[in-house]
Amino acid sequence: MTIAAYNVLEIKSPDDLTGTKVYTADGKPFSFFSGNIRTRYPVDQASRDHLVEQLPSVDVWGKSFSVVPTPRKFV
Repeated sequence: MTIAAYNVLEIKSPDDLTGTKVYTADGKPFSFFSGNIRTRYPVDQASRDHLVEQLPSVDVWGKSFSVVPTPRKFV
């Protein structure tokens, strides 16, 4: 399959794709986005929306991270 610049390939799966490795034949960089539709957070709220995140490649991951918890109640 050939995908040109600015083209999109959507992959949907009912299963978890964690650990999936994707390579390009020519070694050119590309971007991946992951998301979920109609996500409810916190779980006791009636509102739902989509979540999307760009996934960095493993070679740019850091060694230490700061994690800030999301508050349970919204003001």
